[in-house]
Amino acid sequence: MRELRLRLADEYQRPALFRQQGAEIGRGCRLLVTSLGSEPYLVSIGDETLVSGDVRFFTHDAGTWVFRREHPEAGRFGRIRVGSRVFIGAGAIILPGVTIGDRSIVGAGAVVNRDVPSGSVVAGVPARFVSSIEDYEERTLRDYPPLYGPSADPDDGRKDLRARLEERYPKP
Repeated sequence: MRELRLRLADEYQRPALFRQQGAEIGRGCRLLVTSLGSEPYLVSIGDETLVSGDVRFFTHDAGTWVFRREHPEAGRFGRIRVGSRVFIGAGAIILPGVTIGDRSIVGAGAVVNRDVPSGSVVAGVPARFVSSIEDYEERTLRDYPPLYGPSADPDDGRKDLRARLEERYPKP
């Protein structure tokens, strides 16, 4: 029932449902995932963070299964901490014990197995530093002129987005 409610909820309703599972979720987050893993109470996410679809949070390492017979008490767990104003791209995997600093970007499909410093862009398998957030911002604004209007309401800015995109990227 809990999983069904998460699947039916939109990305703005999910934080409250994850909080009921013990996760710490900040204000203004968009969560496109329907699970924070098997131990959601070991996950914390700061304010205004966007987690894309198919992101996986692993707060444990099940590799201990290999020697479970000899050491039935063995287990590896770790908290996952995601800062504020972070973007995690689709299909990324976040492993136990990782901290992702504020204002960082994790590229789609990245496997994050170590801490990501604040203000960093990381990508790849395993995730590696690509650039600072300042360099990414500068390149993005230079190479991709803004399409949205100045409104603080994202829905206002999207009203004419299709027309602007079709004008900028015409069909061949």
